[in-house]
Amino acid sequence: MKKLAAVMLCIFFSTLFLACSNGTDKPWATTETPTTVLHKLGVIPIDNWEHFSGFDISYADSNGMYYLADANAQGNAFHIPPGGGRIDIIDTTTNTVAGYIYGFQPPSTVTDEDEYGTRSAGPAGILVIGDTPTDKGELWASDGDSTVKVIDLNTNTIVDSISTGGRFRCDELSYDPDDHIIMVGNDSEFMENSGLSCFVTFIDTQTHAVLGHIVYDGSSTSTPCTAGYGPDATGVEQSVYDSGYFYQNIPGTTDKPDGECDKIDPLTMQIVARYDAPAPEPSGLALGPDHHLLMGTASPATAIIDDQDGSTVALIPQVYYSDEVWYNPTDNMYYLAAGAPGLIPEDPTAPLEGVLGVIDAETNTWLQNLDTSVGSHSVAASPVNGRVYVPNSDDGGIDVFGPEGDTL
Repeated sequence: MKKLAAVMLCIFFSTLFLACSNGTDKPWATTETPTTVLHKLGVIPIDNWEHFSGFDISYADSNGMYYLADANAQGNAFHIPPGGGRIDIIDTTTNTVAGYIYGFQPPSTVTDEDEYGTRSAGPAGILVIGDTPTDKGELWASDGDSTVKVIDLNTNTIVDSISTGGRFRCDELSYDPDDHIIMVGNDSEFMENSGLSCFVTFIDTQTHAVLGHIVYDGSSTSTPCTAGYGPDATGVEQSVYDSGYFYQNIPGTTDKPDGECDKIDPLTMQIVARYDAPAPEPSGLALGPDHHLLMGTASPATAIIDDQDGSTVALIPQVYYSDEVWYNPTDNMYYLAAGAPGLIPEDPTAPLEGVLGVIDAETNTWLQNLDTSVGSHSVAASPVNGRVYVPNSDDGGIDVFGPEGDTL
């Protein structure tokens, strides 16, 4: 049903694409002259690069460190380092590997419920809280056993493991600094005809206590939804926090098959608004200026909405099929890891290669796409030096992009 809706939306935008397509094998290619913002500076090699494709979310902090959730999995031939997956640490001031943090779950060997094992491999989602010039803070990382690991970055050690109560991997996280609450999505619980539902979990970052959940089982659809319940969802993706509310991307629900962005009160654990996605299957989500949310969506366009009322601010057809997206306040740019399309070969509109997309957050206009590779679906920009980091399994490490004149 979601695929049909996506195709219908593609037809609706066909005249727009005819105006900007140049007939190449890249649907995002346009007759417009891109504005050169970045160029590729080089690659930071990662150990065990031949297995470097199980990465997921990345994060760049205020101390010039870049972290990558690296489950170290490739297809069904998993490379399992000590303790399972790991966090890769890059020092962005030297652009060298600063170390690895181990202690995460290896892929499951269960095949009847977990076809490729990835539902129980970690880590997946990560973020850093409490980082200051004198304190590296904590890294919170979702793991494959439905736990969230808390890591002291001053010692790079796991200091706690918090169960969310599920069976499979937790995924992406966001942080409410006003109320000291982490919200993490448990997307891997959903399986067709299984009776299991996706949910999000709320965790107190000071006490590490689980405060509650919202279960996406279809029990409540009219906003405000019943506390603790929501629509029947096919997944939960990236989320952000802004001015008292979490915003959670949902790629599809029974009554909104093209997806939605849910506005969630972290204190009542209640969905207070459900915004229709302007383009299908929203995945990545980044908070920009003026309460704007950039949504990494499927074809035919990336969407930007106003989180106050859900209205559409812009549709940007030059880049789409992004997974993680990032806003960098240092240069007021959005960055999009549009590498997920190549993972959907059954979709004839999917681009054949991956790109790093660049969008001006002041004007909400596309500026540039830079080649990456299929599967390069993770991105983060350092607020310290403005460089952009994109894991690339074809290159065996982290691609580094910077402004013209910059060198590694």
